[in-house]
Amino acid sequence: MTDNKNCLPLLGEVDVAIVGGGPAGSACALALRTHRLAYRVALVESSFYHATRLGENVSSALLPLLDYLEIKEHFLAQAAYVESFAVQACWGSHIPLLQHSLRHWSGEGYLLDRRCFDAMLAETFHLRGGKLYLSCRVETILPAEDEEGGYLLHLRHQSGKRFALKARFLVDATGRKANIARRLGATSLHYDALIGVSRFFEINPAAPWSKDIVIESAPEGWWYSAPLPENRLVVTWMTDAGLWREQGQDKLNCWESLLKQAPNSDARLRQTAVAADTTLTVRPAHTHILDQTVGKNWLSVGDAAASFDPLSSLGIGFSMHSGCHAARAIVGYLESGEMNSLHHYRDSVKRQFTEYLPTWQHYYRYETRYLHSPFWRARHEQNSFSQALP
Repeated sequence: MTDNKNCLPLLGEVDVAIVGGGPAGSACALALRTHRLAYRVALVESSFYHATRLGENVSSALLPLLDYLEIKEHFLAQAAYVESFAVQACWGSHIPLLQHSLRHWSGEGYLLDRRCFDAMLAETFHLRGGKLYLSCRVETILPAEDEEGGYLLHLRHQSGKRFALKARFLVDATGRKANIARRLGATSLHYDALIGVSRFFEINPAAPWSKDIVIESAPEGWWYSAPLPENRLVVTWMTDAGLWREQGQDKLNCWESLLKQAPNSDARLRQTAVAADTTLTVRPAHTHILDQTVGKNWLSVGDAAASFDPLSSLGIGFSMHSGCHAARAIVGYLESGEMNSLHHYRDSVKRQFTEYLPTWQHYYRYETRYLHSPFWRARHEQNSFSQALP
């Protein structure tokens, strides 16, 4: 932090400022505005929800959370999703194993149009009286110089305009980068270097094809493909960042060549796709946890606090659950002045992450065909607990 040397226009003062308008940040904002109407809440989002977003798979266990946020019926009516009833996994064998979601206690799953889903959450927050600042980034975080404490944020709009926002409490919902928490002194503990390299396809709706999620391991990682609304298919190559950098300059050609190592995924694409994007979208997908998920007048939620391998399908569900839990913790803290509720939230995040680690390791060790590969060898040799948990 630095001294405030800039006199910027003050947008206003809020009780809680949330930076990051994904599922975690919006869930926290919605929970506060839905169940604590007196709270002044601001949501700061760097985009305008125009670009495609990744991370679409959720189970129907999401519905109780949406019900708590009083948005479930709106979600179901919007229908910006495809129902998913099964996962085909070619993992440890070339023979696909089929897991029907109808046999699971939570029932069918949903494959979301993430752009529409995230925008719906933010729009609902705004309609409930929340302050929504789109296309804004946090430039500076300063300690508020008054008795109430909190923070003074310097924001920059994409137009170049700069202004300030004062908040009693700050929430980091910036995803795996944890931009806010790291500025406040937290450190991210990384357990791998996984990334997802995605490409979107238009599919022929008349073609006979399975609408299941398909997961398939390959020598240098694994493939994921899933149908999306509006007759689209997303295909993602999961590998380590270093291995992807070694693939050469023609990344699109490399991506297509690597897909041929996964015969089931390759066949699915050839049988159904009629058009393809020519760009690849690369996103971080590593497992991590912050050494500090809470602090004085701040906490982190969702992927900023802890992130999980996409193989676990925990992403959106954990993000929204942590956002709702964080809202209750913030209320307890602001109304009592005690850290107990924040510490309870911190312990909950740590507990979920601790329970996840051995399961994560177990699933990767189930694949034994490619132990000559750096990707798989690293996961077989890794001790999940080699880094001390915070």
